[in-house]
Amino acid sequence: MTVAVRCLNPAASPERLRFVELCRMRAGGGKFRGADFAPYLTLGLQLAISVLVFFFIGRWLDGVLGMSPWLMITGLVLGTVGGFIQFFRAAIRLGKKEDDRSSDRRNAGGRHDER
Repeated sequence: MTVAVRCLNPAASPERLRFVELCRMRAGGGKFRGADFAPYLTLGLQLAISVLVFFFIGRWLDGVLGMSPWLMITGLVLGTVGGFIQFFRAAIRLGKKEDDRSSDRRNAGGRHDER
């Protein structure tokens, strides 16, 4: 509570910007924030949409070309493989972003991250 009050009205000092930045970092520490979790929620949706879109494209092409289940199965496989590739790329990218953010928080606290 004290941190929140001081963050809203920091005393006029030459280090005001630094103080506000530290307060913002402390406010999110250890608490669940939906904005931090939101990018992970879309990963499953992107995977499902890619599988379904390629499945229905293959099904439509089967109807047009008369190749019964083969293009539908091909579309399903392509959608699954492409969806998983995109899923893992996005998950790795989000993980690296979170690692960078956490190392920045550690470094702002006076400690240096040595790798």
